[in-house]
Amino acid sequence: MARKRSATWVWLGWIVPIVSFWLPFQVVRDILKASHAGVVPARLWLGLWWACWIIPMLLQPASRTPSLEGEVVTPYFTVNPGTATVNAALGVAAFVLWIRIVRAIVDAQDPARP
Repeated sequence: MARKRSATWVWLGWIVPIVSFWLPFQVVRDILKASHAGVVPARLWLGLWWACWIIPMLLQPASRTPSLEGEVVTPYFTVNPGTATVNAALGVAAFVLWIRIVRAIVDAQDPARP
């Protein structure tokens, strides 16, 4: 059953720390279920989209390391090309999957428009 949330949390859930790890996924899942007669279409890979969205947030601190000048830490960072590349690839994948999800919602709700 879909959870009912206030319109404020539907938006704030994307930016509030900790809450942003699960609330946006639940909102998108609930919208998909409501748009597709209670079933999230498997072809949309909702879990994969969410993983591609969350993993870069968790990996970002590992993608940069503080620069050193001698033994002093500077305010600058050095980018780790390996994790930065993984983050970029996951970001692109999340974007492509997001487009598919939005199109599926629009296509399902289009017939309901007056």
